[in-house]
Amino acid sequence: LGMRLESCAGAKVERNTLENVSATAIYVVSGSVGVTDNRIVSPAEHGIVATSGALVTARGNSVLSPKKAGIYYVTRSSGVAENNEVVNAGEDGIFLYDETDCTLSGNRLIGSMRNGINIYKSRAKVIAAAITNSANCAISASNQSKLEIRDCILHGAAMHGVCALGGLEVDMTGTTIGGFLKDG
Repeated sequence: LGMRLESCAGAKVERNTLENVSATAIYVVSGSVGVTDNRIVSPAEHGIVATSGALVTARGNSVLSPKKAGIYYVTRSSGVAENNEVVNAGEDGIFLYDETDCTLSGNRLIGSMRNGINIYKSRAKVIAAAITNSANCAISASNQSKLEIRDCILHGAAMHGVCALGGLEVDMTGTTIGGFLKDG
């Protein structure tokens, strides 16, 4: 790991560069952490992870070519991911998994090898995202997730702009969807 922060209260990780880290670049286990204005390049796993109830605010980070997800909230974690850029993620640009609750605002996700944003058994507000050229869907949500999509631009995904499956509550307004390779 590049950095592991466990049970920290009010910790800050700001203006750092993490390159070619052999696992996840920034890994937060419980506690509350602000992760701001970092540059993460080619981590062998995820760019930023919040797990085990962590409260993480990820703001203004640039995550380039992670082998897995750029930003990953998992296992009852929550927070805000705002104004981040994830380019060429090996999996999802942003992935919310297993009872997470997040607001995703102003993020720019380009060229994810799965979905721009993937939401599984979680709650999310996606506001003013720009998602382009995802290999699957721009936004995918499934299995009792709750999803609000506001004022986003979803362009160039290979499958769908928004894919919502399995006991899902979706509220979408003011979003532009287009330029899809299959059926949009």
